[in-house]
Amino acid sequence: MRFKVRVLTWGLRKPVLLSCAAALVLTLLLVAGTAGANHQSEAWYGDGEAPSKWTVVSDGRTGPAIFDYNVPNNANFTGEDGLGQWTFAAQAGANGGIRQLNWDYTGSHSFPDPVTQLWYFVGDNDPQLVPLNGTTSQSGGFSHAGTVTIEVEADKPYGFLMVAGSGNTSAALKGTLTVESVPVFSIADIGAQPATLYAGEHTTVTATLNGQGHEHPGATVTIVLPQGLT
Repeated sequence: MRFKVRVLTWGLRKPVLLSCAAALVLTLLLVAGTAGANHQSEAWYGDGEAPSKWTVVSDGRTGPAIFDYNVPNNANFTGEDGLGQWTFAAQAGANGGIRQLNWDYTGSHSFPDPVTQLWYFVGDNDPQLVPLNGTTSQSGGFSHAGTVTIEVEADKPYGFLMVAGSGNTSAALKGTLTVESVPVFSIADIGAQPATLYAGEHTTVTATLNGQGHEHPGATVTIVLPQGLT
């Protein structure tokens, strides 16, 4: 996918000569691309305990993906451990590649002995435990957030596993997992560059970017261009 990008300059008193002498970080605004950073083509789906007590609020194709559960008590769970488990996942497209998943997990698992776990998985590999470094209140309320970056194979599932429980078997278990899939780009090629830029001027170069997991990426990216001052 190719984008036209605009190089911005801010009141430089000297011309900028693009050479290999140094490096300057410039913000490149992507002119092409019709959708925001949240857009993705891979729909998220859910599965797990007490099917009537959870819902996929958003499948992630027009914004963050959202999964919500609200279970009245542990009697709704079928496992011998008395814990509820839910899967929130997506299926990779034909190209696979890198996914950066920003997640937010909030809810309430009542005391005593509340259980709150979040795992991520990729394809057929064993799930990996996600460290929960947020806050948990005395009443069992919790709020955690973080980022997971993964590489998925084409046509393979990836996503999260939520585990919930409480020593109070009559207490409700509530939770919401929000996942934002952020575009991950690699720079494949930068086209021809002008020899000199003067103060207040701008120019347009063509960069070839490889977008992973997004059908119509459109975002602001930062690139390092070689340059020198004369």
